[in-house]
Amino acid sequence: MKRRWSVLLLAGLCSLAFVISALPSAARQEPCDLRNWMESSLVEIETIKVGMTRRELMKVFRAQGGIFTRTQQQFVYRGSSHIHVTVKFEEVGQPGIIAPEQGDIGDDKIVEISTPFIAREMID
Repeated sequence: MKRRWSVLLLAGLCSLAFVISALPSAARQEPCDLRNWMESSLVEIETIKVGMTRRELMKVFRAQGGIFTRTQQQFVYRGSSHIHVTVKFEEVGQPGIIAPEQGDIGDDKIVEISTPFIAREMID
């Protein structure tokens, strides 16, 4: 009887080890490590404030693909392609420019920034 329980316990532990090894590495990450990463990411994201420039924003985020205007665009956190914000800008200088490829719009001022949210990245 003891041998049967020992065999069942060993089989259960082997099954558990197999399931854990099949998980993606992020899912196996220690909860404390994940919590620390999230906290440090939020601290970095929260450094971006209303009144800052597009150029300052681009140090922490990068532009997401898709349809946008000069005055409103979605950005992706450089630390994770799943963390996004939507930003509204006030145009500064060079009227008529729609996209960064057309000229320097780095001095545009942030007038509104959304709460960070999770979404899949849109790629053109």
